[in-house]
Amino acid sequence: MRLRALSCWLVLGSLALVHAAPLVYELNPAHTRPTFDVIRLGFLHTPGVFADATGELTLDPDTKVGSIEVVIKTASLTTGSASRDAYLKGPEFFNVAMYPTATVTAKDFSLDGHFPARVDGTMTMLGISKPIALTLVSMQCDAANAGQKAVCHGQVSTRIQRSEWGMSRYQLFVANTVTIDVAVEAVSR
Repeated sequence: MRLRALSCWLVLGSLALVHAAPLVYELNPAHTRPTFDVIRLGFLHTPGVFADATGELTLDPDTKVGSIEVVIKTASLTTGSASRDAYLKGPEFFNVAMYPTATVTAKDFSLDGHFPARVDGTMTMLGISKPIALTLVSMQCDAANAGQKAVCHGQVSTRIQRSEWGMSRYQLFVANTVTIDVAVEAVSR
């Protein structure tokens, strides 16, 4: 009896020393939508969406650190106007032929038991990498249920100056500040 109890305590003690592996989530492209809004002529909002975004979210419960990478296919841009879309995809703006992707990364952000309100990251677009500040508007992760995978839903927002990535055309008519919002759904692997 004592030997059995001692064996049980040794097994439980060794399990306590095992650290949980980082949780890796794959962004669901069907439910991950980067959108943008820019003002033209001083008052008209011009929204757009990138319909193809993929990536990965990693959360480490032991170190309370997370990272995210989102890869956006720039040719998936749509604003509701075919002629405007063709122009924006051209060499004066997104230049999708030469730069088919834009990437947003944030590494080693602290979770501290809750998702942070602000995360410092990097946006690489048109071959230029610049720091950006991401605001986590909301984020909720649900634990995996029997037979199902864990899922995280969230909303991330940032504002950039398009001229910092070389998009400086028409600044008299189109604002330099662009608001970017990304609805994210990520499913555990």
